[in-house]
Amino acid sequence: MKSAPPAKLAEGTHKPRLSERTSVRVGFALVGLAIFAYTLRDFDRAAFLQLLAQKGWLLALVLLPHAVGSLLHTGGFLALLRGQNVRPAWWRVHLIVLSSEAARLALPAGIVVSESVTGFGLTGSLGLRWSEALATLAVKKAWHLTAHAAWMLLLLVLGWSQLAALGAGFSQRWLPHAAALAVTATLVGSGVGTLLLLSSPRAARLTTKLSAKIPWPAVAAWAARRVSEQRSEQTLRLPGSAQLGAALFFGLQWGALVLETFIILRLLGIPILFTEALVVEMGVVMIRALAFAIPGQVGVQDAGYVGILSSLGIAGADTLALPFVLVRRAKEACFILLGFLLSTLASPAKDQPPRSEQS
Repeated sequence: MKSAPPAKLAEGTHKPRLSERTSVRVGFALVGLAIFAYTLRDFDRAAFLQLLAQKGWLLALVLLPHAVGSLLHTGGFLALLRGQNVRPAWWRVHLIVLSSEAARLALPAGIVVSESVTGFGLTGSLGLRWSEALATLAVKKAWHLTAHAAWMLLLLVLGWSQLAALGAGFSQRWLPHAAALAVTATLVGSGVGTLLLLSSPRAARLTTKLSAKIPWPAVAAWAARRVSEQRSEQTLRLPGSAQLGAALFFGLQWGALVLETFIILRLLGIPILFTEALVVEMGVVMIRALAFAIPGQVGVQDAGYVGILSSLGIAGADTLALPFVLVRRAKEACFILLGFLLSTLASPAKDQPPRSEQS
Protein backbone atom coordinates (compact mmCIF):
# COMPACT_ATOMS: atom_id res chain seq x y z
CA MET A 1 0.00 0.00 0.00
CA LYS A 2 1.35 3.40 -0.93
CA SER A 3 1.90 5.76 1.89
CA ALA A 4 0.11 9.08 1.75
CA PRO A 5 2.22 11.97 0.48
CA PRO A 6 3.36 14.39 3.16
CA ALA A 7 0.97 17.25 3.78
CA LYS A 8 1.96 20.46 2.04
CA LEU A 9 2.65 23.52 4.09
CA ALA A 10 0.24 26.40 3.78
CA GLU A 11 1.02 28.89 1.06
CA GLY A 12 3.42 31.57 2.17
CA THR A 13 4.89 29.45 4.96
CA HIS A 14 7.99 27.33 5.07
CA LYS A 15 9.61 25.01 7.52
CA PRO A 16 12.74 26.51 9.09
CA ARG A 17 15.80 24.73 7.80
CA LEU A 18 18.51 23.42 10.05
CA SER A 19 20.95 25.91 8.57
CA GLU A 20 18.67 28.80 9.54
CA ARG A 21 18.40 27.66 13.13
CA THR A 22 22.15 27.11 13.24
CA SER A 23 22.73 30.59 11.86
CA VAL A 24 20.61 32.12 14.62
CA ARG A 25 22.50 30.20 17.30
CA VAL A 26 25.86 31.14 15.81
CA GLY A 27 24.68 34.75 15.61
CA PHE A 28 23.81 34.85 19.31
CA ALA A 29 27.14 33.23 20.18
CA LEU A 30 29.05 35.79 18.10
CA VAL A 31 27.21 38.67 19.76
CA GLY A 32 28.14 37.27 23.15
CA LEU A 33 31.78 36.79 22.18
CA ALA A 34 31.92 40.34 20.82
CA ILE A 35 30.62 41.73 24.13
CA PHE A 36 33.07 39.51 26.00
CA ALA A 37 35.99 40.76 23.89
CA TYR A 38 34.94 44.37 24.43
CA THR A 39 34.69 43.78 28.19
CA LEU A 40 38.30 42.49 28.17
CA ARG A 41 39.65 45.35 26.08
CA ASP A 42 41.77 46.70 28.99
CA PHE A 43 42.82 43.29 30.28
CA ASP A 44 46.40 43.10 31.61
CA ARG A 45 47.50 39.51 31.02
CA ALA A 46 50.85 39.86 32.82
CA ALA A 47 49.22 41.25 35.95
CA PHE A 48 46.58 38.50 35.85
CA LEU A 49 49.18 35.72 35.63
CA GLN A 50 51.14 37.31 38.46
CA LEU A 51 47.96 37.39 40.57
CA LEU A 52 47.31 33.70 39.88
CA ALA A 53 50.88 32.83 40.88
CA GLN A 54 50.48 34.76 44.15
CA LYS A 55 47.25 33.01 45.11
CA GLY A 56 48.45 29.54 44.09
CA TRP A 57 46.51 26.58 45.38
CA LEU A 58 44.08 28.83 47.29
CA LEU A 59 42.29 29.42 43.98
CA ALA A 60 41.03 25.84 44.18
CA LEU A 61 38.64 27.12 46.85
CA VAL A 62 36.58 28.82 44.14
CA LEU A 63 35.31 25.35 43.16
CA LEU A 64 33.89 24.66 46.61
CA PRO A 65 30.72 26.82 46.64
CA HIS A 66 29.59 25.51 43.24
CA ALA A 67 30.18 21.93 44.35
CA VAL A 68 28.17 22.56 47.53
CA GLY A 69 25.43 24.22 45.48
CA SER A 70 25.19 21.17 43.22
CA LEU A 71 24.87 18.90 46.25
CA LEU A 72 22.13 21.14 47.67
CA HIS A 73 20.33 20.98 44.30
CA THR A 74 20.56 17.19 44.50
CA GLY A 75 19.17 17.29 48.03
CA GLY A 76 16.16 19.29 46.87
CA PHE A 77 15.47 16.81 44.10
CA LEU A 78 15.79 13.87 46.48
CA ALA A 79 13.28 15.48 48.86
CA LEU A 80 10.73 15.79 46.05
CA LEU A 81 11.34 12.27 44.74
CA ARG A 82 11.11 10.64 48.16
CA GLY A 83 7.87 12.52 48.72
CA GLN A 84 6.57 10.41 45.80
CA ASN A 85 8.01 7.19 47.32
CA VAL A 86 10.78 7.16 44.70
CA ARG A 87 14.06 6.46 46.47
CA PRO A 88 17.01 6.39 44.06
CA ALA A 89 20.64 6.39 45.13
CA TRP A 90 21.77 9.98 45.67
CA TRP A 91 24.62 9.66 43.18
CA ARG A 92 22.20 8.86 40.34
CA VAL A 93 20.34 12.09 41.02
CA HIS A 94 23.63 13.97 41.38
CA LEU A 95 24.76 12.78 37.93
CA ILE A 96 21.53 14.16 36.47
CA VAL A 97 22.07 17.50 38.26
CA LEU A 98 25.67 17.83 37.05
CA SER A 99 24.71 16.95 33.46
CA SER A 100 21.87 19.48 33.41
CA GLU A 101 24.13 22.16 34.89
CA ALA A 102 26.69 21.54 32.14
CA ALA A 103 23.97 21.99 29.53
CA ARG A 104 22.73 25.17 31.21
CA LEU A 105 26.22 26.71 31.32
CA ALA A 106 27.38 25.68 27.85
CA LEU A 107 24.48 25.51 25.38
CA PRO A 108 22.27 28.13 23.69
CA ALA A 109 19.01 28.58 25.65
CA GLY A 110 20.72 26.49 28.30
CA ILE A 111 17.99 27.07 30.88
CA VAL A 112 15.47 25.33 28.62
CA VAL A 113 17.85 22.60 27.43
CA SER A 114 18.91 21.74 30.98
CA GLU A 115 15.30 21.01 31.95
CA SER A 116 15.05 18.61 29.00
CA VAL A 117 18.27 16.91 30.08
CA THR A 118 16.83 16.54 33.58
CA GLY A 119 13.57 15.11 32.24
CA PHE A 120 15.38 12.48 30.19
CA GLY A 121 17.50 11.65 33.23
CA LEU A 122 14.46 11.18 35.47
CA THR A 123 12.80 8.85 32.96
CA GLY A 124 15.87 7.06 31.60
CA SER A 125 18.02 6.72 34.70
CA LEU A 126 15.43 6.69 37.49
CA GLY A 127 12.57 4.98 35.67
CA LEU A 128 9.90 7.66 36.22
CA ARG A 129 7.00 8.00 33.81
CA TRP A 130 7.01 11.20 31.78
CA SER A 131 3.94 12.51 33.62
CA GLU A 132 5.76 12.02 36.94
CA ALA A 133 8.97 13.55 35.61
CA LEU A 134 7.21 16.65 34.27
CA ALA A 135 5.26 17.14 37.49
CA THR A 136 8.50 16.78 39.52
CA LEU A 137 10.26 19.30 37.28
CA ALA A 138 7.38 21.75 37.67
CA VAL A 139 7.47 21.52 41.48
CA LYS A 140 11.26 21.83 41.46
CA LYS A 141 11.10 24.92 39.27
CA ALA A 142 8.36 26.43 41.45
CA TRP A 143 10.42 26.04 44.63
CA HIS A 144 13.52 27.30 42.82
CA LEU A 145 11.64 30.46 41.80
CA THR A 146 10.23 30.88 45.30
CA ALA A 147 13.70 30.51 46.85
CA HIS A 148 15.04 33.05 44.35
CA ALA A 149 12.23 35.42 45.39
CA ALA A 150 13.25 35.01 49.06
CA TRP A 151 16.82 36.05 48.23
CA MET A 152 15.54 39.00 46.19
CA LEU A 153 13.51 40.10 49.22
CA LEU A 154 16.69 39.82 51.29
CA LEU A 155 18.42 41.99 48.70
CA LEU A 156 15.72 44.66 49.03
CA VAL A 157 16.01 44.62 52.82
CA LEU A 158 19.80 44.47 53.21
CA GLY A 159 21.00 46.00 49.95
CA TRP A 160 18.70 48.99 49.49
CA SER A 161 21.54 51.52 49.90
CA GLN A 162 23.79 49.57 47.49
CA LEU A 163 20.98 49.60 44.92
CA ALA A 164 20.93 53.38 45.33
CA ALA A 165 24.65 53.42 44.44
CA LEU A 166 23.85 51.49 41.27
CA GLY A 167 21.14 54.02 40.45
CA ALA A 168 23.74 56.80 40.31
CA GLY A 169 24.69 55.54 36.85
CA PHE A 170 21.17 56.03 35.47
CA SER A 171 19.23 59.16 34.66
CA GLN A 172 16.42 57.65 36.73
CA ARG A 173 18.07 56.77 40.02
CA TRP A 174 15.10 54.65 41.12
CA LEU A 175 15.52 52.23 38.19
CA PRO A 176 17.50 49.48 40.05
CA HIS A 177 14.98 49.53 42.92
CA ALA A 178 12.06 49.30 40.50
CA ALA A 179 13.70 46.44 38.58
CA ALA A 180 14.40 44.51 41.79
CA LEU A 181 10.81 45.01 43.01
CA ALA A 182 9.38 43.93 39.64
CA VAL A 183 11.56 40.82 39.47
CA THR A 184 10.69 39.89 43.06
CA ALA A 185 6.95 40.25 42.43
CA THR A 186 7.24 38.15 39.26
CA LEU A 187 9.18 35.41 41.05
CA VAL A 188 6.71 35.30 43.94
CA GLY A 189 3.74 35.13 41.58
CA SER A 190 5.33 32.46 39.38
CA GLY A 191 6.63 30.27 42.19
CA VAL A 192 3.66 30.41 44.55
CA GLY A 193 1.17 30.31 41.67
CA THR A 194 2.75 27.18 40.19
CA LEU A 195 2.78 25.44 43.58
CA LEU A 196 -0.92 26.27 44.03
CA LEU A 197 -1.82 24.95 40.58
CA LEU A 198 0.10 21.72 41.12
CA SER A 199 -1.39 21.02 44.53
CA SER A 200 -5.02 22.02 43.89
CA PRO A 201 -7.13 20.34 41.15
CA ARG A 202 -9.76 23.06 41.58
CA ALA A 203 -7.23 25.84 40.96
CA ALA A 204 -5.87 23.93 37.95
CA ARG A 205 -9.36 23.55 36.43
CA LEU A 206 -10.12 27.23 37.01
CA THR A 207 -6.86 28.26 35.35
CA THR A 208 -7.61 26.02 32.36
CA LYS A 209 -11.05 27.65 31.94
CA LEU A 210 -9.53 31.13 32.13
CA SER A 211 -6.82 30.11 29.64
CA ALA A 212 -9.54 29.23 27.11
CA LYS A 213 -10.49 32.93 27.00
CA ILE A 214 -7.07 34.49 26.39
CA PRO A 215 -6.34 35.97 22.93
CA TRP A 216 -3.68 33.42 21.98
CA PRO A 217 -5.26 30.93 19.53
CA ALA A 218 -2.97 27.96 20.22
CA VAL A 219 -3.25 28.18 24.01
CA ALA A 220 -6.97 28.99 23.95
CA ALA A 221 -7.69 26.02 21.66
CA TRP A 222 -5.71 23.65 23.89
CA ALA A 223 -7.48 24.88 27.03
CA ALA A 224 -10.92 24.74 25.39
CA ARG A 225 -10.28 21.16 24.28
CA ARG A 226 -9.35 20.10 27.82
CA VAL A 227 -12.46 21.79 29.23
CA SER A 228 -14.77 20.19 26.65
CA GLU A 229 -13.25 16.74 27.26
CA GLN A 230 -13.55 17.29 31.04
CA ARG A 231 -10.05 15.96 31.52
CA SER A 232 -8.60 15.97 35.01
CA GLU A 233 -5.60 18.23 35.47
CA GLN A 234 -2.22 16.78 36.48
CA THR A 235 -1.48 17.57 40.11
CA LEU A 236 1.25 16.46 42.47
CA ARG A 237 0.41 16.42 46.15
CA LEU A 238 3.51 15.97 48.28
CA PRO A 239 3.81 15.64 52.06
CA GLY A 240 4.78 18.77 53.96
CA SER A 241 8.18 17.31 54.86
CA ALA A 242 9.06 16.93 51.16
CA GLN A 243 7.94 20.49 50.38
CA LEU A 244 9.86 21.90 53.35
CA GLY A 245 12.96 19.92 52.44
CA ALA A 246 12.89 21.17 48.85
CA ALA A 247 12.39 24.77 50.00
CA LEU A 248 15.32 24.52 52.42
CA PHE A 249 17.74 22.90 49.95
CA PHE A 250 16.93 25.26 47.06
CA GLY A 251 17.09 28.27 49.35
CA LEU A 252 20.55 27.26 50.54
CA GLN A 253 21.58 26.65 46.93
CA TRP A 254 20.95 30.33 46.13
CA GLY A 255 22.97 31.20 49.22
CA ALA A 256 25.88 29.13 47.89
CA LEU A 257 25.76 31.19 44.68
CA VAL A 258 26.12 34.44 46.62
CA LEU A 259 28.83 32.88 48.79
CA GLU A 260 30.74 31.91 45.63
CA THR A 261 30.88 35.55 44.51
CA PHE A 262 31.93 36.64 48.00
CA ILE A 263 34.73 34.04 48.24
CA ILE A 264 36.18 34.68 44.77
CA LEU A 265 36.25 38.46 45.28
CA ARG A 266 37.81 38.09 48.72
CA LEU A 267 40.46 35.70 47.39
CA LEU A 268 41.37 38.21 44.71
CA GLY A 269 41.79 40.95 47.32
CA ILE A 270 38.56 42.92 46.96
CA PRO A 271 37.27 43.86 50.48
CA ILE A 272 33.63 43.16 49.67
CA LEU A 273 30.87 42.72 52.25
CA PHE A 274 28.38 39.87 52.05
CA THR A 275 25.54 42.33 51.40
CA GLU A 276 27.52 43.79 48.50
CA ALA A 277 28.13 40.30 47.12
CA LEU A 278 24.36 39.76 47.37
CA VAL A 279 23.75 42.90 45.29
CA VAL A 280 26.35 41.85 42.72
CA GLU A 281 25.03 38.29 42.27
CA MET A 282 21.30 39.07 42.31
CA GLY A 283 21.89 42.00 39.96
CA VAL A 284 23.76 39.83 37.46
CA VAL A 285 21.07 37.12 37.71
CA MET A 286 18.53 39.71 36.52
CA ILE A 287 20.79 40.74 33.63
CA ARG A 288 21.61 37.14 32.74
CA ALA A 289 17.94 36.26 32.31
CA LEU A 290 17.72 38.69 29.39
CA ALA A 291 20.47 36.81 27.49
CA PHE A 292 19.23 33.23 27.90
CA ALA A 293 19.71 32.52 24.17
CA ILE A 294 23.47 33.20 24.33
CA PRO A 295 25.53 30.14 25.35
CA GLY A 296 26.51 30.60 28.99
CA GLN A 297 25.34 34.24 28.69
CA VAL A 298 28.93 34.88 27.67
CA GLY A 299 29.73 38.57 27.40
CA VAL A 300 26.46 39.78 28.93
CA GLN A 301 27.13 38.14 32.30
CA ASP A 302 30.73 39.32 32.30
CA ALA A 303 29.88 42.90 31.40
CA GLY A 304 27.23 42.83 34.12
CA TYR A 305 29.74 41.80 36.77
CA VAL A 306 32.25 44.45 35.71
CA GLY A 307 29.60 47.17 35.53
CA ILE A 308 28.02 46.42 38.91
CA LEU A 309 31.35 46.04 40.71
CA SER A 310 32.57 49.34 39.27
CA SER A 311 29.31 51.12 40.16
CA LEU A 312 29.41 50.02 43.81
CA GLY A 313 32.69 51.89 44.28
CA ILE A 314 34.40 49.07 46.19
CA ALA A 315 38.15 49.55 46.64
CA GLY A 316 40.11 47.59 44.03
CA ALA A 317 37.03 46.58 42.05
CA ASP A 318 38.07 48.56 38.96
CA THR A 319 41.35 46.66 38.56
CA LEU A 320 40.22 43.21 39.81
CA ALA A 321 36.79 42.95 38.16
CA LEU A 322 38.25 41.42 34.99
CA PRO A 323 40.32 38.80 36.88
CA PHE A 324 37.15 37.96 38.82
CA VAL A 325 35.26 37.38 35.56
CA LEU A 326 38.00 35.14 34.16
CA VAL A 327 38.38 33.07 37.35
CA ARG A 328 34.63 32.57 37.45
CA ARG A 329 34.58 31.48 33.80
CA ALA A 330 37.43 29.02 34.46
CA LYS A 331 35.41 27.57 37.32
CA GLU A 332 32.39 27.15 35.04
CA ALA A 333 34.55 25.46 32.39
CA CYS A 334 35.65 22.89 34.98
CA PHE A 335 32.07 22.00 35.88
CA ILE A 336 30.96 21.96 32.22
CA LEU A 337 33.68 19.41 31.44
CA LEU A 338 32.85 17.39 34.56
CA GLY A 339 29.12 17.36 33.78
CA PHE A 340 29.54 16.22 30.20
CA LEU A 341 32.02 13.51 31.22
CA LEU A 342 29.80 12.18 34.01
CA SER A 343 26.70 12.23 31.80
CA THR A 344 28.09 9.15 30.05
CA LEU A 345 27.79 7.25 33.36
CA ALA A 346 24.02 7.69 33.64
CA SER A 347 22.08 4.44 33.23
CA PRO A 348 20.33 4.06 29.87
CA ALA A 349 16.57 3.48 29.72
CA LYS A 350 17.01 -0.23 29.10
CA ASP A 351 18.87 -0.57 32.42
CA GLN A 352 16.53 1.30 34.73
CA PRO A 353 17.20 0.88 38.45
CA PRO A 354 14.37 -0.07 40.81
CA ARG A 355 12.28 2.95 41.83
CA SER A 356 12.83 2.01 45.45
CA GLU A 357 16.63 1.69 45.18
CA GLN A 358 18.22 2.68 48.48
CA SER A 359 21.15 5.06 48.66
